[in-house]
Amino acid sequence: MMSKKEQAGLAHIVQVYALLACISLGAFGLLHVLSATQHRLGYIEMGGSGLFLFNAGLAAVPRRLGLAKNYFLILVLAFLLVMLVSGGTQGTGVFWYFVFPVGAFFFSGKRQGLCWMVALLMASAVVWLLAERRFITIAYSSIVLRQLFVSVAVVGLGIYVYQETRERLSDQSRASSQKLHSEKALAAMVVHHIQEGIVATDADGRVTFMNPAAVLLLCWKPAELVGKRFVEAVPLLEDSGDVLTPQHRPLYMALREGTSHTVRAAYRRKDGASVAVVITGEPIKVDGEITGGLTTFRSIDEERSIAKAKSEFVTLASHQLRTPLSAVSWLSELLLHGDAGPLTTEQTEHVQAIYRSNQRMGDIVNEMLLVSSLELNTLPVMLQPLHVPEIASQIVREQVAAYGEAHRVIEQYEAETPPLKCDADVLKMLLRHLLSNALKYTPKTGTIDVGVSVDRTAKLHPGSHGSVVITVRDTGYGIPEAAKARIFTKFFRARNIIHRDTDGTGLGLYIVKGLLDYVGGRISFDSTEGRGSAFTVFLPLEGMKHHEPQGDSVGPIARRGILAAKTGGTHV
Repeated sequence: MMSKKEQAGLAHIVQVYALLACISLGAFGLLHVLSATQHRLGYIEMGGSGLFLFNAGLAAVPRRLGLAKNYFLILVLAFLLVMLVSGGTQGTGVFWYFVFPVGAFFFSGKRQGLCWMVALLMASAVVWLLAERRFITIAYSSIVLRQLFVSVAVVGLGIYVYQETRERLSDQSRASSQKLHSEKALAAMVVHHIQEGIVATDADGRVTFMNPAAVLLLCWKPAELVGKRFVEAVPLLEDSGDVLTPQHRPLYMALREGTSHTVRAAYRRKDGASVAVVITGEPIKVDGEITGGLTTFRSIDEERSIAKAKSEFVTLASHQLRTPLSAVSWLSELLLHGDAGPLTTEQTEHVQAIYRSNQRMGDIVNEMLLVSSLELNTLPVMLQPLHVPEIASQIVREQVAAYGEAHRVIEQYEAETPPLKCDADVLKMLLRHLLSNALKYTPKTGTIDVGVSVDRTAKLHPGSHGSVVITVRDTGYGIPEAAKARIFTKFFRARNIIHRDTDGTGLGLYIVKGLLDYVGGRISFDSTEGRGSAFTVFLPLEGMKHHEPQGDSVGPIARRGILAAKTGGTHV
């Protein structure tokens, strides 16, 4: 079934062919009328010219296209038989036979075209047979006719093969086009109804498309942004409220580097309000060349509200737990000191077990409070110039005393390390967790290396002069390959150390990563199971990020308890 567009195209071609036939027959007819010997043929040709002119008009009627095609082929077949009998102009009439296969297959397709070819050959054979029986006289000999029929048959076969291939490819193209149209319609429906905002740009970052979710989240209409550079038209804000430079936007980096980039930030909407989002910038590549970019983003305001409510609940519950824990600790100390009278050896052992378990519960509560403070951005960070190697050495002595002195600990501190603006409690907490992990999960005969150095090439932000690098390397149990992707997630502990330490919470490295993100630092690690791990902390030479105390932040005494109470360690 042809489409309306295809039918219109075919009707135009039939008209052109009919007009060409009309002009040709009219011209030859006029010449033959003027000649002294073929005026009768001339009148026939001029009459045929009029019939083809009528055929051209018939093809212009939309519902008469099929009739116009058949009428054209019948007229051509009839005049070919006339040429066969009369010979045309000086015996050249049979040359028009080779035109018929083209029109037959092109207008009617391979099957009907084959029928028209058979009809032509059979009609011509009847004329030849009548001539052989002397009923009529024709202008050609039997040898010429045999050559004509074989030649026309060969040409017709070639055109049949061509038409068959053409129709097969046309069917495949039509099926592919329909499938593509369906997929395009489905994609358009998905993009229109998806809840994530989508902004497409060209290779220069100029907006070419926005879906309804993007319009709703940004409060910008497509007509207001199309053609403009997206990274310049819609500001992106960091958590601090500062505008992110275009060079650090996910879309800009995707177009420049050809890789995907994802960040959490906030768009400033047209109405001036901001909306917190997770943004991914993706390059659009065609044959390996970047031809455009795609920015997808979704609002995380609701997620943040839920996370905030959860963290506030944990904070409240943890604060409530601290009161009975303090009471149990105080009463246990009274009993152990003999203030309530002497205890038997068995009673002392039981009270000591209660005291240790209570201390362990206190550590867990402090960790939960710290995690909640980080997630709520309410942990104050008070800066002062500190000599990092001195703090590191102090924490090494503290942790070695807590876990025994069986391990071999090697300290290497760069003498030229400049003072760093840090929060002392935060720095100590980072070192305590990393060192306690190394001590707890390294056999007693193992070695632990602790180092502090300066790397001027490790720049964590534009304009930085480098970083102070803290390294803690051990020869312990290491981290399995399958666990590395989850090493910094909350409550995760690797399978190879769970049976060695049943008391771990899986919060230690999550807290380290959270604290570093909070103060503008970074952590990386390298580990091989059975051979050990190396954790590297980077703190910018400019110092940690300062965080002022807020109305709902933890107080200084509670903050000190949360950050300083940790003497043990939790590994993954």
